[in-house]
Amino acid sequence: MTDQDRENLIGNIISHLSSAKKCILLRQTALFFKADPDYGSRVANGLSLDIKEVERLANITAEERARATEK
Repeated sequence: MTDQDRENLIGNIISHLSSAKKCILLRQTALFFKADPDYGSRVANGLSLDIKEVERLANITAEERARATEK
């Protein structure tokens, strides 16, 4: 991907996720962070999420992540 393609992807993800519940935002952004920390950080910043919380969630199991974000 080009830099512009990455910017477009991040913008589209932020736009589409912005109306989701916070628990969904945290879970999904943690998966993005797990795949690539820069990618996840950029999405987290765009969604005004706490990057430390996103990173913490990325480093636990899927089951723990689901429990940690139940609401």
